[in-house]
Amino acid sequence: MEVNLFFDMDGVLAVYHPNTVELMYDTGFFLNRPLDETAGKLMSKLINNENYNVYILSKAITTQCAREKRQWLWKYFPLLDPSNILIISCEDSKLELIEEMINLDDSINFLIDDLSDNLYEWENGTNCYSIKYFNEINSRNWLKTGKPYISSTDTVDFCVDYINELTKKTLEEKC
Repeated sequence: MEVNLFFDMDGVLAVYHPNTVELMYDTGFFLNRPLDETAGKLMSKLINNENYNVYILSKAITTQCAREKRQWLWKYFPLLDPSNILIISCEDSKLELIEEMINLDDSINFLIDDLSDNLYEWENGTNCYSIKYFNEINSRNWLKTGKPYISSTDTVDFCVDYINELTKKTLEEKC
């Protein structure tokens, strides 16, 4: 069974900015976002891990924003397969896109995202599991759910081990 990891960008790979939604319309905004050190190193390690297919799954307000997100990704993650960069409109559903793309019955799919609404929707998919990414800004209400999470303050090795454990546990439950 394949294991797919889908990383969000805003607030996960790219450091969260409180005015992101408004500023995404500005040329150059995304090109200049700083990389979240923990998430960036985590993704770099997992791209090179043969046990995972690593994807970007992000939303963009405009085509300019989507173009800048791709350029930003190529700057920080040159080894990422361009076909694994999925940037959709803000109105579209991450889950619906993946349901059209991947046979969910034959895969395990983790979404690493900072927005709880995206994570709750994701869990409605077959074999779809959420991992909350805590950044410096977002609410800790997710902790009350008892569902998986990692944080920008965790070590990269801890995050890798945690994802490996979640994957192993999930695969064991499916077999």
